Amino acid sequence: MRSFKLFLLFFVIMGCQESSEKKKADTSEKEMVSSIEKRVVNSSCECATIESSFPYIYIGISVPFRIISNCPENTKFDIIPSNNLEVNFDSDTSFTVKSLSSPRNVKLELVIKNDDEIKVLDERQFKTKRIPGKTPIFAKLGKSKISLGELKARIDTGINVESINHDISTRFTIINYNITIAKENQQFLRCHNEGDKFEEHCQKILQQAESGDILIFDDIFIRNFTQDKEKIHPIVLTIK
Repeated sequence: MRSFKLFLLFFVIMGCQESSEKKKADTSEKEMVSSIEKRVVNSSCECATIESSFPYIYIGISVPFRIISNCPENTKFDIIPSNNLEVNFDSDTSFTVKSLSSPRNVKLELVIKNDDEIKVLDERQFKTKRIPGKTPIFAKLGKSKISLGELKARIDTGINVESINHDISTRFTIINYNITIAKENQQFLRCHNEGDKFEEHCQKILQQAESGDILIFDDIFIRNFTQDKEKIHPIVLTIK
C-alpha cells in the first residue's frame, strides 16, 4: 500500500513538472511571437521620403509635398526644420515655412515619434526665396505702347496678373480695377471693372479710345498667395 502511494505521488510530481514546462514553453513562444511582431512593426516604417515639385521654399507660400513610405496608413509624421523655424501644416500634404526674415538654406527632417524616441526617416535641403513680384499684363508683357488696332481686337478680353520667374508661373485672381483713357485737352473717360475680363460698360469706354490717348489700368486688386486682398502697380500704355 505504501509503495502504491509513493508510485502515485511520483506521477503527480511528474505531471506538475510537465505542466509547468508546458506553461513556460507557451509563455516563451508568446514572448517570441510578440518580439517578432514588434520587430515587424518597427521595421515596417524604415523607408520614407519627402517629394516636392518646388525647387525652393518661397517665404509665406504653402509648399506642396508628398510622403512616400512603407509605413502604416495611420503613421503620424512630423517635420523638424533647422534654425528653429516654424512649420505649419496646412493639410496632410502641404506645409508653410514661416518667420523667415531673409532667404537662407533650410534643412527639413521627416520624423516619426514613438514615446520619447524620435526616428529620422528623411532629410532634405531647400533654398528659400522671397515671394516673386506680381506683374499686371495687358496684351504683351513689358510693352509701353499698344496700337489702336490691337486694342480694338482685345476689347472682349481683359487683363491678368502673374508672378513670372524661372521657377514658377502663377496667375492670380483679379478682384477689380479701374480703366482710364486720358485724352489731351479733354475730359478723361473712366470706368470700374469687376473681375479680369472687360465688362460691357468698360468695353464701350475702350471703343472711344484714339491714337495719342493714354490707357491706364490702376487700382488693381488681386487675391495674393495667401488669398489676402492686395493692391498692385498700374499698367500705363500709350495708344499709337
